Amino acid sequence: MLTLGFKNITDSDPQRSLIIKQFTADNDSSFWLFKAYLGLSIKQTFLSWSLMETLVSVIGIIGILILDQVK
Repeated sequence: MLTLGFKNITDSDPQRSLIIKQFTADNDSSFWLFKAYLGLSIKQTFLSWSLMETLVSVIGIIGILILDQVK
């Protein structure tokens, strides 16, 4: 069961795509390939994808700040 704070839905619920769309780009094929290749549920994919994107963002901004100091 997937809980996103709005309501409980199962992986077979047709409304899941509407709720997930609020949190991630549904046209991001990498998200769906990641899910399919690793055999994860929507919830597992969302949690791991969110963590990965957060790490990429934080590492990216740290890199930019370091490069800015190099001038």
